[in-house]
Amino acid sequence: KRALQGEIRDDVTKLISRRHSLVDLLDKQDELREDLKPIEENMVKAKRVKRALEEMHRMAVADASELRVLAMERNNAKTNITKRSQSQRKKKKVEVTTSRSTHSKKSKEVKAVEIIVLSSDTSDSNSTDEDYATFLKTYDPQEFSPRASSSGEEDGSRCTVESKMTLPEPVKEDSKSD
Repeated sequence: KRALQGEIRDDVTKLISRRHSLVDLLDKQDELREDLKPIEENMVKAKRVKRALEEMHRMAVADASELRVLAMERNNAKTNITKRSQSQRKKKKVEVTTSRSTHSKKSKEVKAVEIIVLSSDTSDSNSTDEDYATFLKTYDPQEFSPRASSSGEEDGSRCTVESKMTLPEPVKEDSKSD
């Protein structure tokens, strides 16, 4: 019996010491839990900060892509403005070229040029008077009037009168085509 009682006491002592150890462990666990509370709070804050940073990153990426699109649109606008100004320059060149070509066509359309040479030499007044009389016979005032619209002017024909200081000569009438 005594041996058995001794074994039971040893077992009870062991159990009591284990119980104390368990109580100590539970106390330590409570202390650790108290120590973990700020850490857990910090973790919650860290998760919130992480979500906020992810949202800010997402917004920054979206803003960056919008900025790229705006920059591309701005570059396209500059390119379009440059293209427009270049096309306007080309149009101006085309207009100049067109006006030159129409001018040359008009000059080609001149069918007859009448040159009348008037003499202003007073040494031979009789021949000068004859030349002037011949001029007056052939002169048609409606041909040279800007108000009159004859069919000849619409065709582009022109008559020119040139006065030169020369010796008296008979009136020359030449019909030439350009």
